[in-house]
Amino acid sequence: MHRPQNRTAALLAAFGCALAYLPAGRALAAVCAALPLSAAGQSFALHCAAAPLAEELVFRGAVQGQLQPLGPRAAVCVQAALFAVQHGGAAGIAYAMVLGVLLVIGTENGGAKNWIKLGGISVQPSEFVKVALVFVMANHFTKVKRTWDWLPSAIFAIIVAGLLVAERDLGAALLICGTYLIMFYTATGKIGTTLVGLGAGAAGAVASYYMFDHVKARVAIWLNPWATYSTSGYQIAQGLMAIASGGLWGLGLTKGLPKSIPAYNTDYIFAVICEEFGIVFGIAVIALYLVFIIRGALIALNARSRYLMLVAFGCTVLITLQSFIIIAGVIKLIPLTGITMPFVSYGGSSMIACMMLLGILEGVSIQNGEMLQDAMYEAGEENA
Repeated sequence: MHRPQNRTAALLAAFGCALAYLPAGRALAAVCAALPLSAAGQSFALHCAAAPLAEELVFRGAVQGQLQPLGPRAAVCVQAALFAVQHGGAAGIAYAMVLGVLLVIGTENGGAKNWIKLGGISVQPSEFVKVALVFVMANHFTKVKRTWDWLPSAIFAIIVAGLLVAERDLGAALLICGTYLIMFYTATGKIGTTLVGLGAGAAGAVASYYMFDHVKARVAIWLNPWATYSTSGYQIAQGLMAIASGGLWGLGLTKGLPKSIPAYNTDYIFAVICEEFGIVFGIAVIALYLVFIIRGALIALNARSRYLMLVAFGCTVLITLQSFIIIAGVIKLIPLTGITMPFVSYGGSSMIACMMLLGILEGVSIQNGEMLQDAMYEAGEENA
C-alpha cells in the first residue's frame, strides 16, 4: 500500500507534465507550420505524425509513469482524463484536477470517495463542479459548428463519468452523462447522434458492471434486497417498507420511524416524506419538480442569447435529473445511486450548489425581463 503523501506527489507531478504539454503543443504546431510544405502537408505532419508521437510520449509515457503509485486502474483513468481534456483548455483541466484529487486524497462517505475534510468541515467538491460543468458545456456547444467538433466534449464527458465511477459516485456519473446528452440534443437537434450517445452510455454502464466490484454489489442489492436484508440490502428494504406503511395519507408528522432507515435525512428523505405524509404528498413533491422543469424551460426559451439559453437549460436539467434519479432509486426503479434530493435533503454542499443553480436561473430570468422591457420601450417609441 502506497503512502498518501507518495500518491499526492505522484498526482501533482502528473498534472505538472500535462500542463507543461500545453505550451509545448503550441510550439510543436508552430514548428510544423514553418515546414516548407503545402498546407495539407503541414496539417499531415502535425496531426498524423508529430502530435500523436508527442502525446504518446507525454501521456502514455511520462504522465502514466508518474501516476503508478495510485495503482494501475487509477493511473489509467487519470491519465486518460488528462489526455482528453488537454484539448479543452483550462476549464477542462481544472475539472479533471478536482476529480483526480478526490480519487487520491478524498474521504470515503457512504461508499463514495468524493469528500474532502477541512478541519471539522466536510465538503463535497463534485457538487460545485457540476455547476461549473454547465458553463463549460454551454460555452463549448455555443462555439462549435461542425459535426466532429462535438467529439472532444463527448470524450471528456465519458472520461469524467469513468472517474466518478472509480470514486464510487455512481449518481454523479449518471447525472453528468444525462445532462450532457440532453444539452447536446438541445444544442444540435441531432436525435440520431443523441441515441448513439445513449447507447454508448448504456454500454459503458455494462462495462462498469464487469470492471468494478462495487457496481456489481449495487446491482445485486437492487435486484433482490431481501436476500441481504440483514446487511447490504437493509437500506432499500427499510425504505420500501416505510413507503408502504405510510399508505396514501401517511402516519402523521413524527409518527413514523425514519431513523430505522440508513441515511434517512439525505438519500432516503423521500421515503420519510411518504411514510409520514403519505404517497399523495410524495406525488405532490414530484409535481413541484415538474413545475420547476416547465418554469426553467420557459426561462431558457426566452433567453436573449444561445449561450444563456444553454446555461439556463443546463441548470434546469441538472436539478430535475438529480431529483428523479434519487426518487427512482428510493422506489427501486433503478439501482440506488446515492445522491441528494434537491432543496429537500440535509447537506450543506448540495444545498449551496442547488441554490447556486437557482440563482443562475433567476439571473437569466431577470435578463429576459430587461429584454422584454427594452422591446416594449422600442415599440412604444415607434408607435409615437
